Amino acid sequence: MHLPTDNAFNEPCKPSQVRLRIRVAGIIVQDEKLLVTGYSINDHRFFSLPGGGQEYGETAEQALRRELDEETALKLEDCELAYVAETFFPDPFDAEPLHLIGLYFRVRVSGESRLGFVSPDSPEASIMDELRWVSRKELERLPLYPEGLSAVLEADWQSGSPPHYLRLPATENRISEQITGRKPWRNGKIRPRAAGIIFDEQNRLLIMEGSQHLALPGGGVEADELIPEALVREIEEECGLIVETERLLFVNDNRFRDPTFFGDTPVHELGFYWTAKVVGGRYDPTSRLEQAEYGEDTIRLIWLTIDELSAGNFYPRWLLPRLTELAAGKRPEGTLYSSNGFS
Repeated sequence: MHLPTDNAFNEPCKPSQVRLRIRVAGIIVQDEKLLVTGYSINDHRFFSLPGGGQEYGETAEQALRRELDEETALKLEDCELAYVAETFFPDPFDAEPLHLIGLYFRVRVSGESRLGFVSPDSPEASIMDELRWVSRKELERLPLYPEGLSAVLEADWQSGSPPHYLRLPATENRISEQITGRKPWRNGKIRPRAAGIIFDEQNRLLIMEGSQHLALPGGGVEADELIPEALVREIEEECGLIVETERLLFVNDNRFRDPTFFGDTPVHELGFYWTAKVVGGRYDPTSRLEQAEYGEDTIRLIWLTIDELSAGNFYPRWLLPRLTELAAGKRPEGTLYSSNGFS
């Protein structure tokens, strides 16, 4: 699909130009037809699954409920995560480079679909003009954004494969190797974070130990990198180890306060928890980010059993039962979504 753009994107875009957006969308199938929303920009026509940007302070499910109500007048009754999909492409609204993290849910809805209310402040307000139910055959010919999603939907349709992570085809111009500097994460925005679940041969977990709590190794996702790339980078920067990601097991919306590291504003963190394995490197206790990211706090890497981890001040606490199951050899069939700290 070719989206309208004033920039042909013949040259690689620089990391500082890339904008990261978290989008939720619903996969709504009724009578063997899929619901899509239609957009028109000048002479260009394209479609997407109903949904929109997740806002600070709302879970992915809450965002999906709001977006479906605004765009389709349908009421969300139930939903289950289907895919976490990433891609880089020109934003259809302003032609700037966009890193899209999409959370796609299979949903059950009630009510009659009709083109709903879109906020006048939204860039979609003047261009979203249609709701359409399409068959699988029609989907093959539909210019659906982001590129590559239609092929996934055609293959999966209603078969319901286990929820999983996938990387959609990106434009050829992804990221220049010339790093121009990253914008720091700021309070008042959702903070995507990648964390690694790494067991050794003795069934112990690799843990970051600070003066106040224990945590899985990892860190924030930057706009110019995919989630698994962020995890590999963070662990190498934090401790010098080289890891290889395996499966995305958990996605969690978490809202909390941490005055020590993030000030007084509540933090909204969207966590992506991967199984991974160490494939190289060497633990470096003098890693530069240990001081830069954690201020005066001193951290170190240790291997702990589940019992030792449970006895300590491990964060986040919701993850402990999941880690216990993993240590016992029980893995979820697909990626699980959950939320904590939201009303």
